[in-house]
Amino acid sequence: MRILRRLSLAVALFGGIAEAQIYSGALGGGGGGGGGNCSVAGSSNVLQKNNGASGCAASSVSDDGTTVSSAEAASFLSLTTTGTASGAWYAKGLTSGGVALASADIGGTAILYVLPSTNGAANQTLTDSGSTTCPTLVAGFPSTCHLLQWITPPCVPGTTITTGTSATLSTCFTVNQEATAGTGVTYTLPTAASGLQYCIDSGWNGSAADTGVLTLATSASGQFLVFTDGTLSATGGNVTSGGAARDGACVYGIDSTHWMFLPHSGTWTKH
Repeated sequence: MRILRRLSLAVALFGGIAEAQIYSGALGGGGGGGGGNCSVAGSSNVLQKNNGASGCAASSVSDDGTTVSSAEAASFLSLTTTGTASGAWYAKGLTSGGVALASADIGGTAILYVLPSTNGAANQTLTDSGSTTCPTLVAGFPSTCHLLQWITPPCVPGTTITTGTSATLSTCFTVNQEATAGTGVTYTLPTAASGLQYCIDSGWNGSAADTGVLTLATSASGQFLVFTDGTLSATGGNVTSGGAARDGACVYGIDSTHWMFLPHSGTWTKH
């Protein structure tokens, strides 16, 4: 296979008609042999195709600027094999490492995942939202398509340890480890939103159980906590613990202005 300096293709994987610059790292020396990847001596930035036991592909793509045909595009992008290896896509890092995607040896029903048309935000994840109309594709791609969509997780996974007297909640769990065991700590929620979740607890500071009063405060006027009796806190209000070892509570967002308050340890009061 000749060296491929750069290949611009319309790729269904990138949400329909989009330009994809495809590169791989150096392949090492030796000519193309049977039963594996094609190799080009002393080359880099080459697109390699593994078609199993048959070795290098019979066709090659030129790097002289000529147009790549639809058939060649489908062949190289799908990396479909007829030999002894499953299809896979491998993007090597410039200096080391890389990232790969592959189909299982028994891949089940062929499916194409379509990326959303908008960019994701920080900490969002992709989830399968179900069937969608397939984008316009060249022959050879799956005819069953599912649309991926961005979702915001209930909270940022992880536990935050605090040693000061105040903090704004950001991760799923926050533990008070104030060095002076009886010192009170105020935790401030972000603006409420449906599905958000946070938990706070008093822990162990290394020598004693923390027993300071925990204050769980809303972020601003117009924000409310729904207390255990179903009544609301004051606008921009808060709840406070009794100040005992292992005081703890969670909240989840109901809408853009309300949090549901769920204590799991200690005595709490609304304000």
